[in-house]
Amino acid sequence: MDAAAEPDIATYMPVSVTVKNRGHAVVSIKSDVDKGFAVIPNIETISPAAGSKAGGALLTITGSGFVAEPYVDVGGFPCDVQEYSYGEVTCLTPAASRQGEKDVTVTVPVNGNLIPANCETSTNDCVYMYATLWTPTLSAVTPTTLGAGTTLTITGTKFGNSTLDITVLVGGESATIDSVTDTEIVATFTNVPVGSNDLIVRVSTYGQPEGASTVTGEATVDTVTPATGSIYGQTTITVAGNGFIEGDTTILVDGSACEVESVTLAEVVCVTPSKGSAGTVDIAVTSGGMSYPTISYEYSTGATPTITAVTPTSALAGTTLTITGTNLGGANPNVTLGGADCFVDSSTSTSIICIAGNHATGAVPVTVFIDGMGMSNDDVEFEYELSLDSIAPTSGKIAFVLCF
Repeated sequence: MDAAAEPDIATYMPVSVTVKNRGHAVVSIKSDVDKGFAVIPNIETISPAAGSKAGGALLTITGSGFVAEPYVDVGGFPCDVQEYSYGEVTCLTPAASRQGEKDVTVTVPVNGNLIPANCETSTNDCVYMYATLWTPTLSAVTPTTLGAGTTLTITGTKFGNSTLDITVLVGGESATIDSVTDTEIVATFTNVPVGSNDLIVRVSTYGQPEGASTVTGEATVDTVTPATGSIYGQTTITVAGNGFIEGDTTILVDGSACEVESVTLAEVVCVTPSKGSAGTVDIAVTSGGMSYPTISYEYSTGATPTITAVTPTSALAGTTLTITGTNLGGANPNVTLGGADCFVDSSTSTSIICIAGNHATGAVPVTVFIDGMGMSNDDVEFEYELSLDSIAPTSGKIAFVLCF
């Protein structure tokens, strides 16, 4: 059987033989079970053969039949599967309390049944050795508080001398490995999650070092961009800093919620609420249950699109309108008439020319939104006029009713 063809696992397949110019062979085997066979998974190689007692080595198992999320066991404990294909499984070894050989098994779930893989290595032994000789150690980490762009120094033993063999993680975030000696790793993080995080060091082949360590992601806010916006809100701002956690970050601008649009460890993008007047306010950030230092933001009339008039004040849909005011010439002006679009033809800092879209008859507020500034006032109105296109029928009878 060609393993590259990925034959089905644990599926009974009857055997037939055909001889050229003679035809099909008579199958004289009486038992239906004995007339065929089923392919079962097998293990051919396990690499590396030995590693750290602290676990964390990336174990690669080759063979065939690894389908439907295989389960790997090393010494009675699960080996955390990272990737698998029909011919290969990789997993992170569990820790061991003492050194010595541990059995490695792979079990494949097929049609509700757990099918164990045959051990068919060159030695017919499927084992992994936990050895003190191959166990790195971690003795110190400085600094223990990390912000954006912090460089970390890790001291210990058996780190090797190749940056390609080292992985350093904090809160699931990978560091850039700057340098490595057998006793020291220098690594730089772009950003890490706020609060306490486990520090994970992994030496390729060997695994993780003995000696646990934690570091703290610092709650910092560096900038807010833009720093000023419309007094009527709807300004999209970016708060930059460190450690913001997606799904667990809130921002208050002058005590009112700033609607969060996106979150990364380095920045939060949100849309400001309306204040209605100019003034400098505080932006308060909370993420991961931690409060960040506040940063100032300014509601400014100089950054507020302002409508003073609309001409004409009433008309039909499709009419060209001229909207006058101040701060109207920003990027991508968007005009709405009671929720209907007014399609912008041209704009300057003091006027916008647009074509009124369809809307029901009646008076509606006119608003302008400018990218980078926000929303305008909404106290100027435009009235959609009633339009009659046809009357049907155009004639009829007059009925008289006489009452006595």
